[in-house]
Amino acid sequence: MDKPLPTMDDVLLAFFGKEYDDSTGVLRKRIVRVDELLRTYLETEPESFLGPYGRAILEAEREFEPSGAVCRVMRADTLLFALSRYAESPHLDSDLLLQRVQLQCIERLTVRLVRNELEHYDTACVQWDIAGALRRARWELNRERREKARARRAAERDRTAADW
Repeated sequence: MDKPLPTMDDVLLAFFGKEYDDSTGVLRKRIVRVDELLRTYLETEPESFLGPYGRAILEAEREFEPSGAVCRVMRADTLLFALSRYAESPHLDSDLLLQRVQLQCIERLTVRLVRNELEHYDTACVQWDIAGALRRARWELNRERREKARARRAAERDRTAADW
C-alpha cells in the first residue's frame, strides 16, 4: 500500500523550518514574511487551485475549525498546483527584495516537493507552469534594472556621438 502524501502543513513546517535554520538577520525576517504570505494566500484563495472535490472537503473541514483548514487538510500535490498561481503578480509582494526571496522560496519548495514528497508522481506539466511563472516574475522584477541600463547605454552613445 502506498504511503499517504503529507499535508501542506507538514511540508511547509519542514521546508520553512530548514529555511529558518539556514538563515539569519534580515534574510530570516524575509523568509518568515514569505511563510506568512504563502499561508495567507493558501487560506484566502483556495478556489484558485482547488477543484470541486477539494472545495467540498475544505468546506466540511471549515465547519469544524476554519482557521488553517486548507493547510491542515490538503496534501502536497495540491500545494504544488497552488505554487504556480502564487508565483504570479497579484500575490508577489511590492517590496522587490522580499519578492526576490519569495521567488527563491517558491523554486526551492517546488524542488523539495518534486524530489521528496511527489517523487512517484508525474509532475512535469506543473513544473513547467511554475518555471514559466518564475521566469515571468523574474523578468518583471529585473525590468527596472534593464531599463536603467538601457538608458545609461543610450546616454553614453549620445555623448560619444556628440564628441565626433
